[in-house]
Amino acid sequence: MNKRKGLYILAVAVIALFAFAIVNGIKSQQRTVPTRASTTASTTAFTTVQTTQGTTSRPSAPYVGMSESRIRSTGLGSPSDKVRHNNQVKNGKQYVANLYDFYRDGQRVFTARCVRGTVTEIWDYRDDPVTTTKKARRSTGKQSTTADPYDAKNYSNEEDFYDDHYDDFMDYYEAEDYYNEHHG
Repeated sequence: MNKRKGLYILAVAVIALFAFAIVNGIKSQQRTVPTRASTTASTTAFTTVQTTQGTTSRPSAPYVGMSESRIRSTGLGSPSDKVRHNNQVKNGKQYVANLYDFYRDGQRVFTARCVRGTVTEIWDYRDDPVTTTKKARRSTGKQSTTADPYDAKNYSNEEDFYDDHYDDFMDYYEAEDYYNEHHG
């Protein structure tokens, strides 16, 4: 009986995921959601740069498979000094992932995720930059009594919060609940 109950729960979860995908498909017609890049680096564009030593070629943006040591030498310039960190399990081992954000005119235009010295995922927002300015908020003078290790109050919406902390929650809804609970 427990096996049947487990299959039932799995089936319900799959149906919920499909419903979520359909709803987000409809929403994506209104707002472009960046997708993760493929794992091939063969389509990476390179730009020619004039230096004091002559002409050199560098990638126009970080790409999957690129060495983390080259993250500051792309056509996007250097990423933000604030490197975000989260964890990734790979082949049964847990590793710290470094997330590098690139900004232009106060908007995030690109994010690269590096694990073990290599770019493993990228998010390209250049066609639809992410505004990172926070909404002005009136202080109530009260200190929050609940701990907020993810600093949810500094995000303007749950989608940005989930984008930054997707590895820390089981799914979008769990992150959304946390955001709503701690956003204040």
